Amino acid sequence: MVATIPAVATRALVFDLDDTLIVEESYAMASLREALALLPGVDPETAEQPALAAVRSVWRAGADYSVAQGLGFASWEGLWSDFTGNHPAADGLVAWAPTYRVEAWRAVGRLLGIDDEDAVSAAAQRFEEAQRRGHPVIEGMHETLAEVGADHRLGLITNGPSDIQRLKLAQAGLTGVFAAEVISGELGVGKPEPEVFLGLLERLDVGPEAATMVGDSWERDVEGALGAGMSAVWIAAGRTPPAAHERLTYERLKHDRAGADLLVNATSIGLFPDIAAMPPVDLSGARPGMLVGDVVFKAQPAIGQQEPHGGVDHRL
Repeated sequence: MVATIPAVATRALVFDLDDTLIVEESYAMASLREALALLPGVDPETAEQPALAAVRSVWRAGADYSVAQGLGFASWEGLWSDFTGNHPAADGLVAWAPTYRVEAWRAVGRLLGIDDEDAVSAAAQRFEEAQRRGHPVIEGMHETLAEVGADHRLGLITNGPSDIQRLKLAQAGLTGVFAAEVISGELGVGKPEPEVFLGLLERLDVGPEAATMVGDSWERDVEGALGAGMSAVWIAAGRTPPAAHERLTYERLKHDRAGADLLVNATSIGLFPDIAAMPPVDLSGARPGMLVGDVVFKAQPAIGQQEPHGGVDHRL
């Protein structure tokens, strides 16, 4: 049996930022390898994951780690954010940030057997410089937003510190693109909490039943949106959902007209594959967010049900 999109108008599309519109995690890891290359005798490729683990150990031991986790701040973001412009909930992180950066890089040096503090300091500075050069945008992102923005209200919800998320938006040419934006650091609450999604939709003047969230995080983007009563499209990137969700229905995104709505009636410019010529697909084994062949699936709460919104981003 093949499902099709029901005739429900989608008035708003809400996008995640990191690894949805711009390249984030892999770019940060490239910056880390560039920094590690300055340390004598260190192979950046083999040292990358141990160094990241050392950084995370310091991050997670911090007194305000629970705040950072709730706001979706990653350990590597703490290596180059000054946490300015944020909600008072992040005041502890503002005070701790300089100490954290020193302690985190010292932990990396100890792990790798580097006792040259000047070299470690140079590596720390190089990482920050590399991160501030500008994150690459996902291919086709600008064209996609321009096309779907022609007949939809566009919103952005991103977890992260205000200073670096605003910088990323500016460098990617995204300032002013969205009718409403939420940055977790500024709000003091992060995805997947329902109030984050509902607050943005109120500013867009759109109800959750007429809005779709697009993002790469299953826990924060998909489950968060479903918990707020929205639909969601997961950028699976070859992954499958962490567990079956029996209470969700799945809708095939079908082609309607050339250049039509990316998420409701069709297809893609860069972000998703074109399925205009796809034959019928058996959805019996599909789960929300899966890529079956070249088909992208949209997840919706089953009638009268809402999926729990919890979840932990294990990258933090």
